[in-house]
Amino acid sequence: MTPKKGFTLIELLVVIAIIGILASIVLVSLSGTRVRARNVRITADLTQVRNLAELINDDTGGYTVLCDAGVLCITPANCVDNKYTAELNAIGSDINIQNGTDAAAGVPVCFATATHYCVSAVNATSTTTHVCVSDQGQVGDDLCTTDTTVCAPGP
Repeated sequence: MTPKKGFTLIELLVVIAIIGILASIVLVSLSGTRVRARNVRITADLTQVRNLAELINDDTGGYTVLCDAGVLCITPANCVDNKYTAELNAIGSDINIQNGTDAAAGVPVCFATATHYCVSAVNATSTTTHVCVSDQGQVGDDLCTTDTTVCAPGP
């Protein structure tokens, strides 16, 4: 009689269990990566706001039309001299998608005068952490409360 070739049921179950454990480890490690990626995207969006703020300053001689009632100016009728309302609207919408907030909640927060501005958004990590950009040229972890808020450098 010749010996049978192949794997036993126990051997197959052990291999399937090992593959399942490895797959679960990979999935758990990737979940944190998604949140970090969303935070990086919010920071990149705010960097784009900083670039647009400088363009607005060049066009109008100040930052005043960057904001409208504490939020980014996305309504052309409210910010007549701001020709970047469509771009600000797209950036604000993307930030809201990344951090899971509603546009009606006033995110991102924006304060501006002729000489200063500060824009901040809720981080994707938690509703109590923020990403901030100001006319000081730095991105930090503060919540803007006035146009002169200086964004503290992030970790």
